[in-house]
Amino acid sequence: SRSSAPRPTSPNSMSSDGSPPASPPARRAPSARASKGNRMASLIAQEEDEREDDADKEFYEQDFWADAEEDAEYAMEADDEGADSFDSDFGDSSESDGDDGEEEEKAARKAAKPKKRSVYVDPKARADKQAAGEGGAGGGSLAIELGREGARLTHSHARQHAFVLQTLTLWREIANDMFRLWHLAEQDLLDPSNPYEQRDTGQGLQRVQEAPRTRAALLELLRATQLKASGGWVGSSLVHLGDSNVPNALLFIDKYSQVEHILNPLLATLDALPKLHADDQKIGAWIDATFGGVRALTRAILRDFFRFAFDGSGGDNFFDAGSCIDGRLTSAWNWCSQLPEKPFYIVFTLAGFTSFDGSLGGS
Repeated sequence: SRSSAPRPTSPNSMSSDGSPPASPPARRAPSARASKGNRMASLIAQEEDEREDDADKEFYEQDFWADAEEDAEYAMEADDEGADSFDSDFGDSSESDGDDGEEEEKAARKAAKPKKRSVYVDPKARADKQAAGEGGAGGGSLAIELGREGARLTHSHARQHAFVLQTLTLWREIANDMFRLWHLAEQDLLDPSNPYEQRDTGQGLQRVQEAPRTRAALLELLRATQLKASGGWVGSSLVHLGDSNVPNALLFIDKYSQVEHILNPLLATLDALPKLHADDQKIGAWIDATFGGVRALTRAILRDFFRFAFDGSGGDNFFDAGSCIDGRLTSAWNWCSQLPEKPFYIVFTLAGFTSFDGSLGGS
């Protein structure tokens, strides 16, 4: 889960006379980098709205309120039949001059009434449909289960939706405040009262060093994100920093600088799908035949990303991966490593994708 990207150039440095560095700059306004997080959050919200619309449509199509109307009509017919039976047994005591007209009107109304639709839905059939990725028009559930398809977490659709949205929101907050975090990280790295220890963390020799300033700033961003989370925070709030997972502040900066390298190729591919479909007749026909069209393909890619890039995978244990703050990014990198195995990988290559460290759509 560690990134091997080159270390970024420092925006600040210690003065040559050994004087303490300047105080951290104030948080600046959100940058263009944060728009990626906003874009992914809006895609999740749009996906949820579409699922709710599909559910509403299915609800109203069932027409089970018609049962009450049919019951009332059945009762009227039963009364009429009872009256007719009474007339046949005891004479025409209930007969009137308008009976023939009423019978004709009743027969016409019954013939015009559509056939009653069953409202029963087989739970097993619905479960099988959702498991096959067909839950809703062109969509599917985001639910994941521990031990299935590599997942290390168990979340319902709603809980996974909240987990992904909260994670992307936190990444956006970190991207917005990256300049200040970088400044604090340098202070932690160069603080003479904060020594480091060189040791093997399982991924080679690393400079393991506490990062109190960077950690405090990250916890501040985390608390702000948690306050915005509706329905409560999903997952762990554990922050790995200054341990075997994230040995020091520089690796923290390096790791979260990679978020845009994960999201940019994904967004660029989704943006390219309509043009790919329209410009090449053969590619368009293949997309239609294989995935059911551009819309269905877009939802399939997003569903796979929202499920398996946020499933707690990518580590040998729950301390290294799982739902902790660092583990969420570990899972996303794990999804990136598995992209060539996905059925839609060829679509990424057709859109110009080469690698998550390459250049694609400004990434």
